[in-house]
Amino acid sequence: MQLFGRLFSPVFFATLFVMVTATISTVNASPQPVYHCEVKPLPQLQRDGYTMGESIYILNDDMVGLEAYPEASGQLPRVKSGSGERFSNGSITFAAKGDEGFLELEDGTTFPCRSVRSLILAPAISLGSVARDAPSRDGRKIESLQKGEPVSLLGEAGNYINDFQWFKVRYSDGIEAYIWGGTLCVDTELAGILIDCKRYAGKVADNSQSAILGEEAIVTAKSLFGSKVRQDADSQAKQVASLTEGAPIEIIAETGSFFDGWQWVKIRSTGGIEGFVWGGTICITDGKSIQGVHASCD
Repeated sequence: MQLFGRLFSPVFFATLFVMVTATISTVNASPQPVYHCEVKPLPQLQRDGYTMGESIYILNDDMVGLEAYPEASGQLPRVKSGSGERFSNGSITFAAKGDEGFLELEDGTTFPCRSVRSLILAPAISLGSVARDAPSRDGRKIESLQKGEPVSLLGEAGNYINDFQWFKVRYSDGIEAYIWGGTLCVDTELAGILIDCKRYAGKVADNSQSAILGEEAIVTAKSLFGSKVRQDADSQAKQVASLTEGAPIEIIAETGSFFDGWQWVKIRSTGGIEGFVWGGTICITDGKSIQGVHASCD
């Protein structure tokens, strides 16, 4: 009964144990992999059109599987090891210590493995995001992230709102949550998220007007229909003020976060109030055009 305690750190053990226990106790739930291995489709690992060993699953305290529901040939019992953990059926061996591991065949061929916890889909940057406990606007709000805060993408949730999808993320001190891709940026090709952090995060990391738009490019605007000023670039964020129809404002930052084709922008009112307004409710009266904001008040 030493697998979890020796293979993972205490914090990871606690998280993993809860995950595995929930998986085992949930009817028809699929087991979750704890390691991914960079295997090649060799004959020893081929089974009915798929390759064993791409993921390592915990079956119980003394057994791991080379697939979620392995036959006997895909189960590896724990064997004695001087350091870390080792599992072997005589033909295939899996060994690991911490986040690093390897899968070894009887002829000495080895493949590197990494713990699922250590893998990320891509690094990202928050543009002023709301972290939630589920991939939906109905998910409970955990907290708001600052603009420019680094985020690690752990996976795609697959559900979209207005062409942006929800992502499972890790941020701060290992906190995991879900964030809508319209409030994140990456510098790699991913579906459902803003690309090019230099454009988006570079503008919002510093909220000073001169750094964002330049003193020579002040953009003035006004409320078209009456606008709500919110604490964050999110329709569910706390409302801090209201603008009456025709109220003059200055746009001081783009967020890169869009909803229904209109961008959330940071504004300053004539009374000095700052906050975020949805671009569909305002129009530009003087200055450069901004994507996702009405270009004219006519």
